[in-house]
Amino acid sequence: MSLYNLEEFSKITNLTIGTLRYYNNICLLTPEVNDNVTDYVYYSDKNLEEIKFIKLLISMDFSLQEIITLKNNDSIDLLDNKLQEKKRKIVREIEQYNIIKRLKKSLIEEKEKSLNFNSKSLRKKYESK
Repeated sequence: MSLYNLEEFSKITNLTIGTLRYYNNICLLTPEVNDNVTDYVYYSDKNLEEIKFIKLLISMDFSLQEIITLKNNDSIDLLDNKLQEKKRKIVREIEQYNIIKRLKKSLIEEKEKSLNFNSKSLRKKYESK
């Protein structure tokens, strides 16, 4: 089993030392070894896998509290339910985006019609002079 000190683990994971300490404080990621004499902590390959999982969930917009709950619960059903919730949220956001996109298109078309009408009116006005 490989062990990494805090600085090494920070470089490997691209997380700041402060972030790793914070994750430890909130019990999101506990170092494999805590040396009570030196106050040094050491992370393992198992911790690397945990970080990959944490980063994946963060990228899926899970809060740290949600991730802690998932880590503390071994239920695959809970993870599946949370993933389904996230999927429904994303589908709703896509629907809202499409509504906004259609409204924007409609506003642009209305503006173009108005501009065309105004330019034709001006052209007629000046051509008649």
